[in-house]
Amino acid sequence: MNLLTRFISTVTPRKTNPIFRRLFRRLGLSGAATLLLPVLLFLVLSIAAHAQTTTGTTADGLIYASTSGTVNITGYSGTGGAVIIPDSISVSGSNIPVTSSGS
Repeated sequence: MNLLTRFISTVTPRKTNPIFRRLFRRLGLSGAATLLLPVLLFLVLSIAAHAQTTTGTTADGLIYASTSGTVNITGYSGTGGAVIIPDSISVSGSNIPVTSSGS
C-alpha cells in the first residue's frame, strides 16, 4: 500500500451517511473520489455565489445593476432634464464600465 492510499484510508470516514454511500456507489466513486466530490461541489457553489448582482443608485439618480464586472443602467430617478450616461460607475469603490442601458 503506497503512501497516498494509506493517507486516504486514514482520512476517509468509516461511517458515511447512507444516502451519500448509495450515491457514491451508484456513481461508481470510492476512495479519493469521495473526498474530491465535496470539494468540487463547494468550488462550484462558491463560483456561482460570486456572480451575484449588485444594485444601487448613483448621486445623479441613475439606477443600475452590476454583475460580473459590468454595469447595466436600468432606470432614472432624478429630477429630469438631460441625462448623461457615464462611461463607468463606482461600485464598492471600483469603477465598473457601463455596458448597456435599459431594463
